[in-house]
Amino acid sequence: MSQNIEMSTMPAAQNAPDRVQPETNFTDGSGQIFSFYLEKAEKDDDKMAESWKGDADGILVFTGLFSATVAGFLGISLQSLTQSSQDTSAFYIARLYQSSVSENSNASVPLPPLPDPSSFSPSASAIWVNVLWFLSLIISLTCALLATLLQRWARQYLRLTRPAYAPHKRARIRSYLKEGVDKFYLPSVVEALPGLLHASVFLFFVGLSVFLLGINSIVFNATLSCISVSAGLYLFASLVPLFLHDSPFHTPLSTMLWSCDVGFQRVAFSIFNWFYEPPPPPPWAIQSFILTLDEDHEIERLVAAIPGFYRSTAIKGSSQVLVGHSISVTELGDTIVEFMRRSLSSDMIPEDTAMRRSALCVKAFEAGNLVPSRGTLMRYLSDEIYSNRKWINYGVLASILTDNTDDKHVAGEAQYITARFTASIGRSDERWFPVMMRQFGVTEDTLQRYISHGDSLLLANLLYFVHRSLFVSPRSIKRTDLASVTGLRSILVEDTLPELQQQLCGVWNDVVGLARKKSNHSSDSNFRESHDRRVASFGALAFMHTLFVSLHPELGPHVPYSADAAP
Repeated sequence: MSQNIEMSTMPAAQNAPDRVQPETNFTDGSGQIFSFYLEKAEKDDDKMAESWKGDADGILVFTGLFSATVAGFLGISLQSLTQSSQDTSAFYIARLYQSSVSENSNASVPLPPLPDPSSFSPSASAIWVNVLWFLSLIISLTCALLATLLQRWARQYLRLTRPAYAPHKRARIRSYLKEGVDKFYLPSVVEALPGLLHASVFLFFVGLSVFLLGINSIVFNATLSCISVSAGLYLFASLVPLFLHDSPFHTPLSTMLWSCDVGFQRVAFSIFNWFYEPPPPPPWAIQSFILTLDEDHEIERLVAAIPGFYRSTAIKGSSQVLVGHSISVTELGDTIVEFMRRSLSSDMIPEDTAMRRSALCVKAFEAGNLVPSRGTLMRYLSDEIYSNRKWINYGVLASILTDNTDDKHVAGEAQYITARFTASIGRSDERWFPVMMRQFGVTEDTLQRYISHGDSLLLANLLYFVHRSLFVSPRSIKRTDLASVTGLRSILVEDTLPELQQQLCGVWNDVVGLARKKSNHSSDSNFRESHDRRVASFGALAFMHTLFVSLHPELGPHVPYSADAAP
């Protein structure tokens, strides 16, 4: 609901350059918030692309050196898979010599046995060595190929997410492509590349151990010891993050083990819940973006962009874009109220900056129909703030919430805050006049009569608070609350306007009727609420008793709960 209430800012803030809403060429109101989103998104994309490129460069350098090493060893191990040419030559030379000797003499010459080349078969160890080293070489070369592709993917992603379009179109394109990156698990693929490279190294180590086993036991034992130490350190670095989350050690195996652990927990949880909970709809990327904002200057830019976003003609259903699945209306409202309170209560923030921020928060609430939680609205509110003109926009925000929300609890607290500000600064601060005009439903001339005619303003404020607390947005009423909305002083009801005296009698009769009303336990489903309202009505009557008796001295000090009182 749009409210014609002028937000209050200090003169210094009005003359200062607007650092939050710079001039842009965007004709649509959503341009600011989408530009802010794109600014943050481009920074995240740049970091992601740089990370990918860094991983790819490291993989390419390592695979170049490692592949050359493996290829050198393969050049040696391949010879064990085929018959040696020297052995073949020796076999046939021996056969020729034996044949020539047999022809020249009748006696055969015995020769040492030589393996027949036709019956050659490589040893099992030779086969395993070559299998392991070829797998290691193929995996490392595959990692190099994927690394070059990854560099290309990163450049292509940055190019496609930054076309020369309007901000809202660019935001949609970026959101669409980012969802594709996540949907096809590209970050997981990037994370897996170093893991594959590590696997190829360990395959080479295993093949090296088998290769040395049949050559020399001392070299084998020394090499196996070094490999075991390396494997132990790698396993330690992989497992420590699972138990000590502040550990700086991490390997690709750590991510895989962590994912398996989380996946197991999700599967176990889904077994019990998949019958009852449907999958949630995919959230807008802009909602996830809002949840990442934690700096005050970032929240300020968001708050400043909200009014224009809700006035956007390019975004259909803008109310479902900022809030929905990932963040609710209440959560966004709480974020803005907390930001407003931090700005107003901090001694480190200049007063003109605090006033400007609070005015932006009011505009955001008014444009987006946002609603904070009751606890957030009332948190840390002391009596001093109601007389502190720096906090006036907090009262403006509360006045908007009185009619801008269906939450009766929030509306009840908001009307109390509004009445407290009216009692404290209503006479002295002209910036609060538009709020009071809407609060009492009167014109400016009538409001000026309230202000200039005795305690008329305090009486009108009391009647407003009592009526709304009992009949519009039910709220428990304490005697201290009623005293606060009357400025902690006794109202001279005889020195008030006649129409307000008439209203006092009307409210008195309404409250008397409420106090006499009893709820039906069997048919009244809102018995608890009705009972609380009756209890509150007795407190209101006790406080208003002196005022009513002052108008009707002929009734004496013991005024019955009459519904026929009239001035």
